[in-house]
Amino acid sequence: MNRAIAILIVGVATLGCFRGSAQESCSRIVCQGNAAKRKFLGEQNDLRDSPCVVPTIKSLGCARDVRAIPVLIKYLDYQDPNSGPQSPMPDRRASYPAITALFQIGQAAAPQLVSAIIDGRSELAQHHAAVAYLFVYRDDLAGGIRLLQRQEKIASSELARQRLSTTIQMLKEDCDGRTPKEVRACRTVVAQKK
Repeated sequence: MNRAIAILIVGVATLGCFRGSAQESCSRIVCQGNAAKRKFLGEQNDLRDSPCVVPTIKSLGCARDVRAIPVLIKYLDYQDPNSGPQSPMPDRRASYPAITALFQIGQAAAPQLVSAIIDGRSELAQHHAAVAYLFVYRDDLAGGIRLLQRQEKIASSELARQRLSTTIQMLKEDCDGRTPKEVRACRTVVAQKK
């Protein structure tokens, strides 16, 4: 029994040392300027195996770095490896840090989110672009719907119009659970399209 406890303690201590050293190396990246962080994420885009990817994405979001939008868009399908079923805690919900970072940046990210909705690198990235867009316009869903409707009118393909229409529907459904004033505003925008 004592030997099992000793092994457990050594294991926990070893894990703590490893985790600490990873955090120390990441702090060198996260504490750099935003340009260096954007460069790091650009270099990591193919491999995405550094433990520093998530803290770097979060740091750029907290900084509301508008110049990080293009690189963050590329990470919309990147799942935090410490979340979801493959994580050490399999009951932890999957986390996609680029969604939160783009939400923190705000409406400046909207045009590139619309582009990612239309032709993101994967279906997951397209869906997450729509989710991030919803979060960005959470306080003005009618405005978000209006912008998407404009984009839908000028879309160059039927597929693009379909993806935008699906996102509009997602925003409309979210709007239905809002205050009566917000519901009226969304319905007014939708009725203007017809």
